[in-house]
Amino acid sequence: MSVTIQCGVVPNYRLEFFEQLYTRVPDLSVHGGAEYFTPGFSHPEGVYRWFNPVKNLLFLNKTFMFQIGGLYSCLRADVAVLEFNPRILSNIAILLIRKLIRRKTILWGHAFSLEKRITYQRKCRLWLLSQADGIMVYTEQQSKILKDLYSITSTPIFNSTVIAASCASLQLSERKSRKDFIYCGRLVKEKKPDLFVDAAIQLLGDYSLSTFYIVGDGPLYEVLKQKIKSAGLDRRIVLLGTITDNHKLSKIYDECIFSLSPGYVGLACTQSFSFGVPMLISKNEPHAPELEACKEGFNCEFFETNNPHDLVEKMRLGLKHPCKYSPQEIRDDCLSRYSVEKMVDQMSSLISTLNTK
Repeated sequence: MSVTIQCGVVPNYRLEFFEQLYTRVPDLSVHGGAEYFTPGFSHPEGVYRWFNPVKNLLFLNKTFMFQIGGLYSCLRADVAVLEFNPRILSNIAILLIRKLIRRKTILWGHAFSLEKRITYQRKCRLWLLSQADGIMVYTEQQSKILKDLYSITSTPIFNSTVIAASCASLQLSERKSRKDFIYCGRLVKEKKPDLFVDAAIQLLGDYSLSTFYIVGDGPLYEVLKQKIKSAGLDRRIVLLGTITDNHKLSKIYDECIFSLSPGYVGLACTQSFSFGVPMLISKNEPHAPELEACKEGFNCEFFETNNPHDLVEKMRLGLKHPCKYSPQEIRDDCLSRYSVEKMVDQMSSLISTLNTK
């Protein structure tokens, strides 16, 4: 059975998923480009037998994308899995052509966009979903909406996480010994890492024992580096760049009392929870569907959007009451619903089901 997956990009945090899926589906080909609608992406580092690069053409001020390459593989595959983003016009073309030649196609992604859209755009998304033979969505809520409100029943839940259960089984340190903070994500304006730096500078003014880690890369890297250097805090606010090794990440998270999402929250929350670390989240943002994993008072707290003073107060409360949250309970709750292994099981199960129809 041949399977082709056509993605806009293949980010580093999906490599473990594709590696494990490849062991289940040896005839697997994954295509992705080096540029996306938002900055901070590139081709994956290293050599992977399943990966094939394609050319992404972005036009109309990065409103739409058309991919050059992978078309033959997508059309001949027994099952094709296409990233569901109506702005990727080539994937719409592949979906409709495969429909005409009666080949099985899965759409994978958010059922709805992050921001509220006008009615005709939602109708367009629903029509495209109705053309697919299978749909993989990211959350239980999106699956329920498609089934209950729109009578679309072919919607297995594609749990969204970046952590393998084996990597998240390391021993957790006691909460009372933790005093650091971490931001992990792309360094782009939508994620607001500069707010993290502003809060760190303010907190370090009267509490000098914490270290603030910034894991990730992007167009704001040099801006943040200069701001940190100007404040004379480059030993306390540490830019670590991109880290894809979950064992290395686990050692950093294990020192942290909170992770932070100064902008909209996405995969970073399930990553943090998988390591047993609660998250401070900006209240009023166009959050991704992964927000459903966040339970205020159990694994997260919310702070006033764009308010570094309120963020600092929440940080201080965490330092004052470090034992309020249970790392083991946070991790167990997350891994009971979200893990790379579950993602692979769900994807390979749907592929097998379609291939036997």
